[in-house]
Amino acid sequence: MERLTKPIPEEGRKNFLQEIEIHGFPKDISSAKQLAEKDRKGRFEFQAWVVEFLLGGILNPKQTADGGWDGYFTYEKAEKDRGKALIEVKSGNVNVKNIREFINVVEKKEADLGIFVCFASQVTKPMELAAKEAGKYKGYQFDRIQLLTIEDILEGKKIKLPGGAEQSTFKRATNDVRPNKNESNNIKLFIE
Repeated sequence: MERLTKPIPEEGRKNFLQEIEIHGFPKDISSAKQLAEKDRKGRFEFQAWVVEFLLGGILNPKQTADGGWDGYFTYEKAEKDRGKALIEVKSGNVNVKNIREFINVVEKKEADLGIFVCFASQVTKPMELAAKEAGKYKGYQFDRIQLLTIEDILEGKKIKLPGGAEQSTFKRATNDVRPNKNESNNIKLFIE
């Protein structure tokens, strides 16, 4: 959605987004929890929703035995230099052991950032402390391991990236492709 709406001016973007209806995605915390608590397939759908739809990343092709990360995204660190952030999504019981294991994966994979996502009710002080102990992003005042909740993301909280960088895993649309007011909004389909 962000990639498609980026070229649209701010006011037009809001109007455009209000006209779009997306079916099958949670729109609030209760529907997100319902998806997360669903059977095994539902939990994988929850991970996909968080990684791809909410965070604009790419899913790890392995759903089981995934090596401790569920997805990733890239961003521009400097001219011709890209950073990589790993994403871990937890839909069920979670504790400090999970975030410590994820920190080890981020180190092993030599990722620049780690984004750990769960529900607010699952976050504990030891988890927050473990994320802080992993250190700051080099040269910046934000944590290298960022603990985000589903609630934070739905309220619009963004991942902290260096120097105002933007995620760049996917190419951005460069043109506003909506028909202008002078063009007809009716599209006719002719079948022979």
